[in-house]
Amino acid sequence: MDDELPVAQAHLQRGQIYRSCATASGPPRYVRILGRDRGTDRYRIADAATGRRPRDIDGRRLHPYEDGRGGALRRTGYVLVDPHEFVTEVTERALFRGRHPLVIAGSAFSRDVYRGGFLRVWSDADEEAAMNAVRAVVSALETASFDVEPSLGTEGEIRVRFGGKLTCPAMHSSGRGRWYCDRERGHEDDHQDDRLLEDWPNTRTPVPPPWWLPAPATLTGAT
Repeated sequence: MDDELPVAQAHLQRGQIYRSCATASGPPRYVRILGRDRGTDRYRIADAATGRRPRDIDGRRLHPYEDGRGGALRRTGYVLVDPHEFVTEVTERALFRGRHPLVIAGSAFSRDVYRGGFLRVWSDADEEAAMNAVRAVVSALETASFDVEPSLGTEGEIRVRFGGKLTCPAMHSSGRGRWYCDRERGHEDDHQDDRLLEDWPNTRTPVPPPWWLPAPATLTGAT
């Protein structure tokens, strides 16, 4: 399978998420593109929330827009969705199933799954309840093939993106919005947002360990 899909087909990119157009009862069904069969127009997809049921599908069933011919909503195939929609769905399901409190105060995401975005946790939430809720959300996002880590320099934020293990996690807030570093993880030069052509100093701040993980158990009997 090809890791890099044709640029001309902007909506057919590895990692992108699509929602089923079928009108059925129950929660929406999402799939993620895993890759393309070399030399064909068939794509490997899997259930986005679990990574299970990998299967092949004709690329013509993956649509960039909900509207079909004549402006009517499509009723077959899958339509490309903003990552924010899917992350919100995964987050709300995780909180509802575990009967956790709503601990996400805000969020923002790029339409590019590789750039991702962030979730902000309520600062005044009950600490124990909030921690359990955050762990449930993180677990669900990681099961959905997202890389999750603390946001650099912003307390209480969670960085969420696809394929994030290889790229720099730095973000920068400015008067013109958020900048995302597009360079490889561990680079030495200044951070740079290739799309906005903006750069900012690299303070080489190490990524802290996930604050939502349980603390290591205290060893007993040590001398």
